[in-house]
Amino acid sequence: LNPIYVQMVTTGLLSNEVLSFLQSDDVAGDATVNHSYTVTGTTFLLKKVTVASSGGGRFEILTGPVATLATRRVGFINKQGGYLEFTFDPAVEVPVTSTGTVRVARTNMQGQVQNLYSSIEGNDVA
Repeated sequence: LNPIYVQMVTTGLLSNEVLSFLQSDDVAGDATVNHSYTVTGTTFLLKKVTVASSGGGRFEILTGPVATLATRRVGFINKQGGYLEFTFDPAVEVPVTSTGTVRVARTNMQGQVQNLYSSIEGNDVA
């Protein structure tokens, strides 16, 4: 009544753990800076994005080919600052086709200069 579908894998998948970190210093108020990771294998499995700021910020996670990036999540940090974690379970598959990319668009909402931080975590599958 409730079958469990199983796919047999006869060859191992080669993958590389990826942790891409970017600190952007002195970002002007209302300015947006991007943190992009370009897929190097056949597919990138996006597991988590972490962002931080000392003041207010807007963070948008986008994936896909560069020409047609699609929003996956958006989050805000209040003016007191802090951090957010976006966990994807199951992981978001980003194929290498047409320059597959994971992008974190980071906007300074503090109204004055501040630093913005982000990390992209996942596996690049060969």
